[in-house]
Amino acid sequence: MGMFVDKLDANIKLMKDLNDQINDLFVESGIENIDRLPENREVQAKFESLFRKFNKALDCAKIQDFKRNVHGDASGIFNETRYNALLLRYKEINHTKNSKG
Repeated sequence: MGMFVDKLDANIKLMKDLNDQINDLFVESGIENIDRLPENREVQAKFESLFRKFNKALDCAKIQDFKRNVHGDASGIFNETRYNALLLRYKEINHTKNSKG
């Protein structure tokens, strides 16, 4: 059982670290509320990479019985509104790529 908890704790820590890095990208781009994508393509690519890693860690944590309303809010990782905003920004990157490619 200790190993199960350790893995969940590691995923929660990873998600918090990734969330902090994502937040920094937006703040450094002058975007406080994640209401739009940063204009810089390199920053968009970094966000895309971080968000994919975040989702992978979230999927692993869900398998380990992660509950957003219990673990997420308590650990400061995210809330549903923030996650949905990030997901929308992520989808906007892919939409932009597909329309230009």
